Parts: sequence; C-alpha cells; structure tokens
Amino acid sequence: MPNLVIKFQVMHNKIVLKGLLSAVLNIKPEDITEITYLETTTEKESQKKKLGILDLFVKMSDNKCINIEMQARFFEYWTNRSLYYLTKKFSEQAVREDQYTNKYLYPCISISILDFIWNKDEPSFYNQYYLMNPTSNQIFTDKLIFHTIELPKIVTATDEEKQTPIYRWARFFRSKTWEEYEQCAKGDISMETAVDELKNIHDDQIKMLEYLHRQIEIMDQNQLLEDANTRGYQTGYDSGYNTGYDSGYDSGYDSGFCSAVKSFITDQLLSQTEDDTIIKNLMQIFSLTSEKASEFLNSVKQE
Repeated sequence: MPNLVIKFQVMHNKIVLKGLLSAVLNIKPEDITEITYLETTTEKESQKKKLGILDLFVKMSDNKCINIEMQARFFEYWTNRSLYYLTKKFSEQAVREDQYTNKYLYPCISISILDFIWNKDEPSFYNQYYLMNPTSNQIFTDKLIFHTIELPKIVTATDEEKQTPIYRWARFFRSKTWEEYEQCAKGDISMETAVDELKNIHDDQIKMLEYLHRQIEIMDQNQLLEDANTRGYQTGYDSGYNTGYDSGYDSGYDSGFCSAVKSFITDQLLSQTEDDTIIKNLMQIFSLTSEKASEFLNSVKQE
C-alpha cells in the first residue's frame, strides 16, 4: 500500500488539493477559484548555505499563502522549523523594508499533517494556533495561522469530530488498504480523485522510484549537519562545514536508502506480490544485485 510520502504526491492534483483546503479552511471548493503552485526551495543563505525545503507551497486567488507539509516521523525541532519556514515566506512578500501594509503582506497559513503525536496536552486530532493574548484570548494577528492534524489521534476522535470533512481526510491519510481508501472517498469527488491518483502511482514503477527517493531526501539536512558537526567533522567554518555536511549526508542517505527499500518491500508483500517479482522489482528500481535484493527481502520477512 502507498506510504505517507506517496500519499502526499496526490496534493499536486488541484482537484484533490481543493478538497483538502476546503476541509481545513472551512470554505466551499467552488470558492477556491485559483491555485498557484510556488517554488518550495528557499534561497541559499550566504553563511550557512542552509537549504530550506517546503513540501508544498501554494497561493490562493485571494493571495493567501499556504504551506502544506506532511511529516512521517517525529522530529524534535519540528515546531521551530515550521515557524521558521512560515515566517520566512511571510517576510519575503515585502520587497522593500517599508512595505508593511495589507497590500503587500497577506496571511500565511501552515497546514501540517503529522503521523505522530506532537501535542500530548491537546486531545483533539485537529487544532488551530494563532498569535494571541493568553489572558483575554484576543488575537494579535491573523497573518500567521498554524493548522495541525495529528493522525494517530483519530482513534479517540469524538462523535462530533467524526462528522467533519477534516476527519474524513485524516482517515484517508491513515488508511492502509484499498478498501479503506475507497470507503473514505465514496461520494467525494476530490477524495475519489485522490484514490485514482494513488492507484496510478502505485502501478507506475518509475513514479514509485521517484517518490521513494523523495522519501530519502525528506531527512532534514540541517539536522544531519548538526549531527555531523557533533561528531567532530567541523574543523573550521569553510572546510569543516563541507566535510561535516558531506559525511553526515552520506550517513543519512544510507540509512534513508535502506528505509526506502524496506518500505517498498513491505508494500509489495501487502499486495501479495510473489517473491521472485519483488526481487526483480528491487533489482530494476534500486539497482540491487539478486543477492542483495534477496537479503533485503529476507530481512523484512523476519522483522
């Protein structure tokens, strides 16, 4: 079955994206008249050479900017990273330092779909966060808004929450079988389109390879750099940075590659694919030898 990384790719279909935005922002799909996909890679910073990658960034017809991300595993500094990306995009709207009016600065909204429990103090799977006065609850500004969807929490959703469109989408992202996908999507054109997209991706081995490599790349490069530096690779700013980054990235890539291969094998086993076919697919997609492919397959079966 498609993993979380592959599920996110269906958001590049505008029909699907409109359905999700409609559910989260509580607006009608027909009121979303235009969606523009924006560049999701920030400029390289001159000193740190830090690469900030947003999963999906779109602009609405009313100029609202929306960052949609899907986080597959717990990340200790996720809150800081999410805040950094959104405030960066907000400030980038002003070309000059004096452009502080509403004509130049539009709301920036973060929608985070998390496959882990981020806020243990909040029982609800879906929450909104604003900048506000904690005493009077007066909102300071609606220019920065954070929506979080914590998928593991849907098992304890209330009856009222289960009636909402956003709960239906959370169930969709949490689904494990085609039967569950189709049950969630029944009667909803955007979700039915999402299921069709998933099936096309699942059946297309070339796209499968592309998305599995994306799964490797989502490992946060800033964290890899920090880990590498801790191990003593940074001996000076220029040479130390490059050495530490390269070593940390190589280590992270190897780990991510194994994870991607095992994830692919698990999907194949769940689809009841024959062992010989799985080995053949591994050799074709990941350029593995027959012996290495068999080794990976046996390892997953024993887990």
